[in-house]
Amino acid sequence: MINNNKYCSHCGKVIPYDAKRCMYCDSYVGNVNNPCNQAQIINDHELNKHYKQNNYNSPNNPQQQMKHTSMTHSNYHRVEYSKVLPLSKYFLLMVLTCGLYNIYWFYKNLKYIKNYHDEDISVGLRTFCFCFVPIAGLLVFYEFLDDMNHYAKSKGLETYSSGLQLLGIILSNFFVLIPLYPWFFMNIQETINEYWRLEEPNLPIKRSFSSGEFIVLIVGGIITLIFYYMFFIAAMGALQNM
Repeated sequence: MINNNKYCSHCGKVIPYDAKRCMYCDSYVGNVNNPCNQAQIINDHELNKHYKQNNYNSPNNPQQQMKHTSMTHSNYHRVEYSKVLPLSKYFLLMVLTCGLYNIYWFYKNLKYIKNYHDEDISVGLRTFCFCFVPIAGLLVFYEFLDDMNHYAKSKGLETYSSGLQLLGIILSNFFVLIPLYPWFFMNIQETINEYWRLEEPNLPIKRSFSSGEFIVLIVGGIITLIFYYMFFIAAMGALQNM
């Protein structure tokens, strides 16, 4: 029986016996239909493919070096921002989220303390207490104020009284003193900003919203709209009953 096919000596693919050029790799081929030659072609092709794969994965391969260089440059150009939070941005986030941003604010500041000063604290647990456990929340918030007070004083900064700040925030939750609520937090943030300006003098300040702040802004904004809508409905119902 006549074999009507042969193997390309360049790429190893099966091609017609009388082909002068391989239809796959476009290389010129001779009459190599001898079984021994064909076996050698297949073996050489497999070895060549294995070599190419290993050579590509090698660190000395220019393509791999280019890929590594690109990744290095990408990491190199990633900007590290200061931990300073502009007061105007902070005030806007508080107002638009009806104060809910302070949960995220507390979480981020605890994370800064933990990572920068290598403090052994549970950020998630303290944030949970701050949100949902009244007495424990006051305690962890006071400890946070005291820590930042200590760090600020270590830089020679004139700072706040942790106890008075906490008392003011508690009292500002009453309706008459609600306008003072943002002031107490901004007073704390001002001290925090002064500390980080001294600690990280060469880092730029991020004035646009981060991804986390943007998410909090959307969620807090929706909750705020729902709150005001329910308040409006309740007020209209009360007026109709008068």
